[in-house]
Order: sequence, then structure tokens, then C-alpha cells
Amino acid sequence: MEERRGAVYRGGLPVIRMGAPSHGFSMVEVLVSAVLFATTSAFIFSLLQHVHEPAAETRSRDKAAQYTRKVLENLRTKVAASTWDTGDFKIQKHALPPDPDFPNINATYNVVADPSGARKVILEVAFPDE
Repeated sequence: MEERRGAVYRGGLPVIRMGAPSHGFSMVEVLVSAVLFATTSAFIFSLLQHVHEPAAETRSRDKAAQYTRKVLENLRTKVAASTWDTGDFKIQKHALPPDPDFPNINATYNVVADPSGARKVILEVAFPDE
């Protein structure tokens, strides 16, 4: 028998001694680490799921806000005394055509008279939950 680097060899083959310390992992250690990994992964996945839900709602609200700004800016450019009672600011409810930039959003606006003589525009935007 010869000894090299702390291992015992006989005839060029390593000799395995019963009860000798092992340099690998036992099955119990592997199972415990797998359970810990699975539990931690499930917790992290659950946490990420809860973070994602408000983000989707925020994106929908941002789209509606962008659309609203676009519509109001478009209406602002159309203000003219010559079309006050016949055009886009006639006192009534107006439907807005579909917008290719916002295909799922439906909107209407209602023009009402203000006691001061001005017109008040009430914009209603309906957008689907994503």
C-alpha cells in the first residue's frame, strides 16, 4: 500500500475505508437544501407577483392620462368664436373617434354652460384593465 496526498492506494487503485470521512454531500443535506431553495423561490415569486399587479394598473392609468392630454390639447386648438355654437364646443355630448395610438380607449366629452358664460368640458375616458 502506498499513500499519496492523503489517500491510500493499493495496486494503483484507491482504497475506500469504511467509516472514513466523505468529501461529498449526503442525501439529507441535498434534500434540506432543495427544500430551502424551493421555499425561498416560492416566496420571491409571490413577492414579484404582488409588485407586478400595481405596475400594470399604473400603466393603464398612464395611457389614459396621455390620451386625455392629447384630446384636451386637440380641443384647445379648435377654440374659435365662429364655431362656438355649431362645432366641437356646442352644448351637448360629443363622441370622440377611435385613436390609432390608443386603440382600446373609448372617450366622450360633454360641453356644458358655465354661469360665467364660459363653456366647461367634461371628458370621460374608459380604458380596459390590462
